[in-house]
Amino acid sequence: MTRRTALSALTAAAVVVTLPITPGILRVPVVLAFVLVAPGLAWTSRLPLHDLVEEATAAVALSLALTAVVATALLVVGLGGLFPAVLLLGAITIAGALSAPPDGVG
Repeated sequence: MTRRTALSALTAAAVVVTLPITPGILRVPVVLAFVLVAPGLAWTSRLPLHDLVEEATAAVALSLALTAVVATALLVVGLGGLFPAVLLLGAITIAGALSAPPDGVG
């Protein structure tokens, strides 16, 4: 499975579980995994990282930073809530995944 496919699947799962019909016990681990990893991992292929630990650290740091920026922007415009935040983070993730070089290149 390529990185692009995995990120797309995790993004889709996170959007689906934020629907009100999904039980909270399922929502928490999926959204937590998505928010902590996916947005940053989509953009780390552009960084000069040399090993897996560096890439994982950068992915989590970028994800948390992007989550803070998205949450702040949503609060400023008055659209607080999980669903708008996951949608916006999902758009950022998909944009990063689609603009990345194909796996194995670069």
